Amino acid sequence: MQGPKDSQLSKPAPIRRTRQQAAGKGAPPSPTDTLGAIPAESGPRDQKASNKAKEKERSATPKAPTKQRTEPLNFRVTPEFRRAFKRAAAAEDCKKVELLERIFADWRARNPS
Repeated sequence: MQGPKDSQLSKPAPIRRTRQQAAGKGAPPSPTDTLGAIPAESGPRDQKASNKAKEKERSATPKAPTKQRTEPLNFRVTPEFRRAFKRAAAAEDCKKVELLERIFADWRARNPS
């Protein structure tokens, strides 16, 4: 048995493109039409100014001495303790590690060994 000859093989149909596809992707949407567009009044410069103001407020409050933190300290706590500790750090306007350092410094001052 012989198969179909090469000239008898069917060729794939050519791909037809619409005018829009042939022209390319087109122009991008305007910045205000994109999902999650940032309003103009809260641009990066405004954020930098507000961050500087927050930093000034933080520097006015006394903090525990900060040292270069290079060692991990990992342990498990209950979800309730984690939420309470996170809220306490937010109320003190400090990082959780800073709050832990303050608490430990206070404990060491009351319990010299």
